[in-house]
Amino acid sequence: GAGAGAGAGAGAGAGVRLPGNYEEYDFIIASECVYSEKSIGPLTRTLDTLANGSCQVLLGFRERDRKVEDCLVEILLQSFDISELARERLP
Repeated sequence: GAGAGAGAGAGAGAGVRLPGNYEEYDFIIASECVYSEKSIGPLTRTLDTLANGSCQVLLGFRERDRKVEDCLVEILLQSFDISELARERLP
């Protein structure tokens, strides 16, 4: 299920190899996964690998470095359709 996809994605970002066979996931949910430019490559490669078919990816993170977040969005736009991009500060 979706929990396994989120866990596998977190592991790949940390340098852990992903398993060879994947289920089709409905959702991948990740939070606080973007801290620096070097985290973007592993994150986007993991999402490209796990998000197939009609999978929806939900990412949430605090705004820390606008340059890093803009870079992430640019890379994601190459492989994903972004239907909503909210840049709001929550209380």
